[in-house]
Amino acid sequence: MDTTGLEVLADFKVPALFIVGEDDIVVPPEMARICAGFIPGARLEIVPGTGHSVYFERPDVFNGLVEAFIASCEDSTP
Repeated sequence: MDTTGLEVLADFKVPALFIVGEDDIVVPPEMARICAGFIPGARLEIVPGTGHSVYFERPDVFNGLVEAFIASCEDSTP
């Protein structure tokens, strides 16, 4: 897989959360894993049994992940 250009993500200075469905064919989990690996402190969540639209297919799970992520960011604010 060509990751040319992804090194610019290393300078990302804001919290990052990747949420991807385990069966996503648009943004496969492995691609999300690679992208998240370039961003310091990025979090990756892979939701089992879902495709590309986790927010639509499993809104309960999606909302819980986003809420927890936001809370973790608020907890680390100086």
